[in-house]
Amino acid sequence: MRTSNKAGKRAGRRLCQRVMSCVIGGATGGLVVGLMLSTAALAADTVTVHMSARLVQKTCSMGLTPPSPLTLDPIDSAALEPATSGGRGPIIDVKKVTLALSGCGLGQGVLKPVVTLDGTKPTAAEAEGELPWVFKESASSAYRYFIVVGKKANPVFEASDVFKSSDEVLTGAAGVGGDDLSKDLFLGVTCATHCASAFAGSLKATLNFTFAYK
Repeated sequence: MRTSNKAGKRAGRRLCQRVMSCVIGGATGGLVVGLMLSTAALAADTVTVHMSARLVQKTCSMGLTPPSPLTLDPIDSAALEPATSGGRGPIIDVKKVTLALSGCGLGQGVLKPVVTLDGTKPTAAEAEGELPWVFKESASSAYRYFIVVGKKANPVFEASDVFKSSDEVLTGAAGVGGDDLSKDLFLGVTCATHCASAFAGSLKATLNFTFAYK
């Protein structure tokens, strides 16, 4: 029995060695497989970053040459009399000013750089139907004499020759910033169709130029 027990123990140890060897071998194989699975998981991992940005178009700077304030020469009111009785008086003492844009940036898609005109106005009664085209401050003592903004040199008081309030006096191409765009404007004095009832005095007006992309 003892011999048999010893033999059984030896056989058991051999069996255990075989089992351990198999387990170790299996563990080694399992470890390799485990590493392969881990590597595959890392390779499939993805990090996505969502980003957004907003580019704001810079507003152009505007300049006038000569700069404001602009003083016109003294005017003899007789020079404003119309050539025919009841006709329109001429525009005299015309001064050219150049409106220029700078520092605009790169552009605004399909929109255009635009400068519009506005300014101080006489009363509707004084302008009598010609309010959109004439400019004047209320502090002026002259009556029915007005400042106008001509589209060309030597303008006459016609809609084709003078700008009115809210007109676009300068317009660029779509998608451009506006740098280096400029426009010559011609400022002068007229009594329009009211020369018979006009009287002399001081005349002032403030003109406003507003830039926007449209």
